[in-house]
Amino acid sequence: MYAVKYKNMVVLGIIPWNNKYIQDVFRVRYRVNIEIPYDEPLSESFPFIVNDDIIIYPAEEDRPPITNVLTQMYYGPTWEFLENKVIAHYEVVYYSLEDAKIKHREVAADLRYKKEISGFNLEINGVERFFSTNRDDRTKYSDRLLVMNDDEIINWKFNNGDWVNLNKQQMLSIVQAIHNHVQSTFNYELELNNAINSAQSIDDLLAIEDIYKKPNGNTE
Repeated sequence: MYAVKYKNMVVLGIIPWNNKYIQDVFRVRYRVNIEIPYDEPLSESFPFIVNDDIIIYPAEEDRPPITNVLTQMYYGPTWEFLENKVIAHYEVVYYSLEDAKIKHREVAADLRYKKEISGFNLEINGVERFFSTNRDDRTKYSDRLLVMNDDEIINWKFNNGDWVNLNKQQMLSIVQAIHNHVQSTFNYELELNNAINSAQSIDDLLAIEDIYKKPNGNTE
């Protein structure tokens, strides 16, 4: 990987060796026409001096670990020039409180969605059955209910292959249970958002227990 210095300032980095890209950047951005080799030069050719203003260095990164992706980010780099290479140093800094809240609200929405499509169990005709709540399956129940006659009994096939006779009242109870399940997940997200919005500090955000059930603010 490489960094390109132009007039004592790093203007490209850290990038792989790509002569066309580097030449195009200087032609378009700086109105400077240069030619550099297509093939990556041998290590002993570096620093690679293009002209009096442009030098290409091998480059490395120095990134301390981020311990919480919801509250921290990288700042930088600052460039350290050594004899035959440059090092890009990054600092770990905290997001502003408002930016951290945005990150936390994104996690809250993701947690809600996972709960929303997680499904639930409901007893039908004396047998407890699992109901998928992904958005396609939910629509199948509500669409069928809309066209059912009051005295109609239908043959319904569940995702596991079982067939069940359902009347309109049973279908209504299924649709209502789906609605209650979905609404409960949005209520859950709203509770998380209220806690996030009321936070007065990063420490307040870190205390939101559901978002930090897994380490480092990572919910994957």
